[in-house]
Parts: sequence; C-alpha cells; structure tokens
Amino acid sequence: GPGQILHVPLLIGNGTSESQEVTLTAALPHGWNEQSGSARYPVSAQDVYPVQAALLTPSHPSQQWQEVTWKAQSQGQTIGSITLRVYLVSGGLPQ
Repeated sequence: GPGQILHVPLLIGNGTSESQEVTLTAALPHGWNEQSGSARYPVSAQDVYPVQAALLTPSHPSQQWQEVTWKAQSQGQTIGSITLRVYLVSGGLPQ
C-alpha cells in the first residue's frame, strides 16, 4: 500500500566458471525511495547471490501501474534486468 515498504527478493546468478562482481541498480518511479538493494555483490562461479531489495512507496495511491526495474552489470556490460509492475491501492493485502 501507499507509504509502506515493499520487500522484493531477487537472485543474482552467475553461470560462468569465474567469480564475478555484479552491480545491481534500481530505476524507480517518481516518489519512490530505495531502502536497500542497489550495491555491488560478489557472486561465486556457478552460484547465486540472494538480495532482499526494500522500497518505500509514495504516500498516495497511484492511478496507474508503475514499474520498478533492476539492472545487473558486470565488467561494464549489462548482463540482465527485471521489471516489476506495481499498482498501489489503499487497504492492500500484506506481503
């Protein structure tokens, strides 16, 4: 709901044979604030790294769908992205 923290579990995967440093960044709609998530993460070879992103939603309900996108980069190249569509309503169900 509006003015609450949205928790989003993410997994960063590394299918290569070498450890990688992955930079995760979030692109947020106007009025949203990131509490955690964007950072550099060490991901071992053939492994995954769990990330718990937390976003503070705007204090007012939205009248339309909004999109939050996370982009992962390693060695200066984009290696993946994911987009979450969110519709804020008052009285929403807990996560």
